[in-house]
Amino acid sequence: MTGCGVEEECIKTTAPEYADWVLPIWNKPDCWCYKKQCKGDINGSSFLGKPITLSDLNVFKAAFNQVDSVVEGIDGGICADLNHAAFLGKRVTLSDLNVFKANFNVIESLVDCCDDNQDCVLEATDKYNFWTN
Repeated sequence: MTGCGVEEECIKTTAPEYADWVLPIWNKPDCWCYKKQCKGDINGSSFLGKPITLSDLNVFKAAFNQVDSVVEGIDGGICADLNHAAFLGKRVTLSDLNVFKANFNVIESLVDCCDDNQDCVLEATDKYNFWTN
């Protein structure tokens, strides 16, 4: 999005994960700004009314418990980092898995969004400027 010649980024510079998001290895992945990525929607789309499905699981499994250099080589691998934080040098860990399991194969209306009040409507206090899906 643009305004007055300045391109707006989907994650605000004040967001805790902004420093990781802009790292050259990750290159500002759009997926971190999907409405339900923090809940497990790795590919940004729904299938049969469910946002977290088998295609998301396949990417998640490939990235789980891997170091950055491996995650970088997996198509969409960084998208499996649901909490946008590394733990012991790994981006996709048990905390991500617990969130993923809780939302896997759940219908769209029962999976919360990633904004502060989880209603999918972005407000000034949210860490996102806009959704990318």
